[in-house]
Amino acid sequence: MWINPCAQVIFDSDPAPKDTSGAAALEMMSQAMIRGMMDEEGNQFVAYFLPVEETLKKRKRDQEEEMDYAPDDVYDYKIAREYNWNVKNKASKGYEENYFFIFREGDGVYYNELETRVRLSKRRAKAGVQSGTNALLVVKHRDMNEKELEAQEARKAQLENHEPEEEEEEE
Repeated sequence: MWINPCAQVIFDSDPAPKDTSGAAALEMMSQAMIRGMMDEEGNQFVAYFLPVEETLKKRKRDQEEEMDYAPDDVYDYKIAREYNWNVKNKASKGYEENYFFIFREGDGVYYNELETRVRLSKRRAKAGVQSGTNALLVVKHRDMNEKELEAQEARKAQLENHEPEEEEEEE
């Protein structure tokens, strides 16, 4: 377990923008964001946002300057697609545990549990109705608030105090 909980998001098809391919598509997708939203009729869906060109430039600058983000900058993301979602977590019937591993050369192997699995399927437009969503996600980074810091510290304490399960000895 790590301080940050992780979720596995599975798309029903390649979420890459149709007009982009190769390294440019991978770069855009690596900066993409998803967000739960609600339409005018009260139906929930997941919006898939891709960075606008200016945001890609800012993120490249951030990386070159070895910082997570510029504190005063705003990053814009344009909606690319809408999805229906199916969420499964530990409380869901039939949930199967999943883990992922990170191999760091000269440092070791780390793993974490994927606590939540989200399956996304393209949201179909209703007959005769074109999706009018032209949403822009505007992101301004901030420091974590006290409640968020407490939750992160609790998770860290749980991690540090975790005792490995005793292995059963074979007779």
